[in-house]
Parts: sequence; C-alpha cells; structure tokens
Amino acid sequence: MTVVSQPTSEPLSKVRISKPSLESHKAELDRIDAEIAVLQKQQQDIFTQINGSSKGKGSQPESRGAIIERLKEIRNEQATIKLSKKKVFDLQDQLKASISKLSADIKNSQAKLKYHTNAEIDSQISLLDSKIEKQNLKLVEEKKLISEISNLRRTKKLVSVLETQQQELTTKKAELDEVYNQLRDTNAQALSDEYTVLQQKLDDMKDKFATEKSAIDNLYKQRNELKLQIDKLYDMKRSNIATFKEKSNQFYLWQQEQKKLKYEQEKQSRAQEARERVLSIAKEEQEIAAIPAFEGEINNCTNLLNYLQTTFNQSPAVSSAPSKKDDTDKSVPSNIRQPDADNNVPAGSKILASKQDRGQDFFSGSGASKSKKKSNKSSASKTLSSKQGLRFPLSILDSFNLLKIEPPTNMTNLTTTINAITERKEFFVADQKRATEENKIKAQERIAKIMQEIEQNADSPAEVSPVEEPTLISAE
Repeated sequence: MTVVSQPTSEPLSKVRISKPSLESHKAELDRIDAEIAVLQKQQQDIFTQINGSSKGKGSQPESRGAIIERLKEIRNEQATIKLSKKKVFDLQDQLKASISKLSADIKNSQAKLKYHTNAEIDSQISLLDSKIEKQNLKLVEEKKLISEISNLRRTKKLVSVLETQQQELTTKKAELDEVYNQLRDTNAQALSDEYTVLQQKLDDMKDKFATEKSAIDNLYKQRNELKLQIDKLYDMKRSNIATFKEKSNQFYLWQQEQKKLKYEQEKQSRAQEARERVLSIAKEEQEIAAIPAFEGEINNCTNLLNYLQTTFNQSPAVSSAPSKKDDTDKSVPSNIRQPDADNNVPAGSKILASKQDRGQDFFSGSGASKSKKKSNKSSASKTLSSKQGLRFPLSILDSFNLLKIEPPTNMTNLTTTINAITERKEFFVADQKRATEENKIKAQERIAKIMQEIEQNADSPAEVSPVEEPTLISAE
C-alpha cells in the first residue's frame, strides 16, 4: 500500500518582526538623558574654569621686565671681569678639559686591569714563585704559573703608567683649585649665581604663561567637543523615539497577519507529522510481513537433521510426502554451514563408519579389541551402543528446545527424534506460503485502518489511536 504525503505549508512570514520592548526603550532614553546631564555638568565646570583663568591673567609677583633688565646688567659685569681675568679663565678651561680626559683614561685602564698597584702585583708574583719552588707541580701546571707570572710583569708596566696618570691628575686638580682661589677675589661667582637664579625665574614665568595659555585653549576645545556630543545625544534621542513608534506600528500590523495564518499552519503541520509517522509505520509493517514465515524454524530443523545424520551416521528417514521434501530442499537456503563431524562430536559418543567401509571392524565405547569370534563380538557392540548415553552441545540443546522436541538420550530413540524433526520441518514448509500471505493481509489491514483514522481525524491528529505492534504468525 502506497501512502502519498502532502506538501508542507508555506512559512508564516519571510521576515519575523519582533515586538519592540517598551522597557528597553525607556531605559535607553533614560541612559541618553543621564549622559546629557553628565556632559552638561562638565560643560558648566569648563565655563567656570575659563572665567577664573581670565580674571587671574597677568597677576605676577615680580615684573618680568625688571628681571630681564637685571640679567643684562649681570652679563655686562661678567664681560668686564672676563676681560680683566682672561688668562685665568682660559687656564681654568684648559685644566677642566685635561682633568676630564685624564679621569676618563684612568677609569678605562682600571676597568681592564685586575691589579691597580705595583705592590699588589709584586705580592702575587712572590706567591706564584713560592708555589713553583716549594710544590711538586706537573709540567703543565708549572708552565701555566710561569705564563701567569709573565703576564703580571707586563701588567706591572701598565700599572706604572696608570700611577703616573693619577699623579698627573692630582697635580692638575691642585692647579685648578689655585685658579678658583684667584677667581674668588672677584664677585664673578656671585654674579654667576644671581644670573642663574634670575634666568630660572624668567624661564618659570615663561613656562607658566605657556601652560596657562595651553590650558585655556584646551578648555575651549573641550567646551566645543562637549557641545557636539550633547547635540549628537539629542539627535539620537529624537531618532530612538521615532524608530520605536515605527517598529511598534509594524509589529502590530504583523501580529494581526500572523493570527490569521497561524491556525491554518498549525493544522497542516499536525496533519503532515501524522502522515509521515504513518508512512514510517506502514513501511516497517510491509517489511516485516514480507519475511517468509517459519524461516527460522525451517533452518533450525535443517541444521539439527544435518548434525544428527552426520554425527551419528544415520540415514535420513523416508518421507511420507516426497513432494514436500523436495519443496523443503528448495525453500531452505543453500548457504547453511555443514556441521563438522570431527570437532562437534559430543564427549562420550561413538563414531561408526559406514557398512561398506568398516567391513568386519567396528568401534565400541569401551575400546574392545578385535576378537576371533566376529559374530559374538558384533552383537555385544550393538548392545553397548544402543544403551550408550548421548550428550550434545548447548547450541544443539537450544535448537531442540526452540522446536519443543526432546533430544534423544541414546541411540535407540535417535531415529524417532530424526523422524519428529523431519515431520516438523515438512509441516513448516507446507504451511509457509499460507502463513506468509496471512501476515501480509493482516499488515495491509492494519495500515488501511490507520490511514482511515488519519483521514477522519485530520483536524485533530493527536486523537488517532496508537499503532499496535505487528503480530506475525509463529511456530507456536
């Protein structure tokens, strides 16, 4: 039975319109108003700072012009002193340059040398000489010490030069002190100090003026920036109010349209889901019903017969209905695994060769040897074999249990069991076609009933009765 599904309905709207939140809108307006208030407060503070700076401009404790005039006088006095003491000032400059150069050379030399005095070098050389004389050193160690002594003696020359430079530096510093003593007799130092103080004061006044001007310019700049930000926030507030009104109108129009379409869409959706569910169930019902009936039971019978006939060398029983036997062989799959007579022989059972192969020899459960009296020995073996108990693997016992047939306990009732299995198999084969067709008919009836209920309850598919699990005809 083929069930055709209906197409799904169209979506409600290509673009969903969300309802604008009044709370969020009010919160946004409050946020904008708060920002405007903060900026206006900052703007008022800037106005106050600008007015305060304008009132205090030009108020200085000391006249800038007087400082500039005094600096000119000091420069003139310094020029006069310098002309009278020109040689002294030149000597002072030369000594300062020479002292600076000697100090740098001495520092570089000291950084390269490990020892800075000849006494330290002589002490180290004496120590190394005593080691060479008193200790029994290896040739390598002795050469190493001798090399170190040679290096120290070369370093001693460099230290002598360093000491000479230090003495020269001390002499030049003494000469520079003498120059300072000569200059102390004049007021050159006092004039220099006064000039430095006044120049620093003038520089401070210039820096302060530049700072105040920069601060006022920055305040005007901040005022203009704040005005632009406030205007931008007012524009944003007006835009948000207009946008909220427009979105509210669009949402209410869309909401009215959705209410008209929602009922039809939900109805079609429920009906479509019910049909799809029924399609899946119908397909499963058809697949289950198409499986041949008694297939597992027939395969079970075939495997048991092959096992018993192969393991115990039993000839198949003559069927009372040869045509059914032929049908059985045709219906049973040809890929059934043949039992292994070597590995599947139960413990305690016997393997009898065919009459054509064994001749006069036979196997017995007790392992008896050949006898000269063949007729008496053969009779005793048959009696022992018929009474010998049979044991089967668990898988074989499960197969007997599924067919509800008692397994044979000994060789006596083995033939009866084989006949019972054969009859059970022939019954399954004979009834397989009828049972399969009956399963198919029942499946079609169930599917038709379900589809009828779906069509009758299209408006409320939830009221359709639940689908029952398929019940196939079994061997029981």
